[in-house]
Amino acid sequence: MNTLEFIAAVIKSLAWPVALIAILLVLRRPIAALIPFLERLKFKGLELDFRRQVQEVAAEAEEALPTVPLQAAEAGPDVEQLAQVSPRAVVVESWLAVETAAAAAVRRRLPTVSSADLKNQPRLAQALRQAEILSTKQVALFDELRHLRNAAVHAPNLTLTPSTAMQYAKTARRLVGLLQSSTG
Repeated sequence: MNTLEFIAAVIKSLAWPVALIAILLVLRRPIAALIPFLERLKFKGLELDFRRQVQEVAAEAEEALPTVPLQAAEAGPDVEQLAQVSPRAVVVESWLAVETAAAAAVRRRLPTVSSADLKNQPRLAQALRQAEILSTKQVALFDELRHLRNAAVHAPNLTLTPSTAMQYAKTARRLVGLLQSSTG
């Protein structure tokens, strides 16, 4: 292979990547304009269909969570109003209620547990199972809600609908109700 053949081979192998980069540069603004309409995100092997996952978690909650009184955990009209303005905020606030109720439940059963363990979500989930506050299936539900909350917070291009956020909040409220009803 002489020098000219080598240069031709390099140009041939770079043609498609260069063309793709050029197309992306030309179309970056129109593509960016579509991002607010996403409810599905695919990035580096991670594919997230938030609505479908929330629906699956809600269905699992129907099986895994008993019917418990939800007096303190019930959402009022202000949550529905917040969902219209900021569905992400509903997800975050709902998760904070779950996390707070979980830490309180563990503290009631295991008063010697460290504050660091209560702030570390995977360790908190472990403590919930260890203290027999939640079953294995319920801890899995806790973890799924945590993963969805993380996706809502850390996926900048994910746009949530108010109805999806409310479904997440309803599932979180059911878990909060169970955690609040656990006795120590």
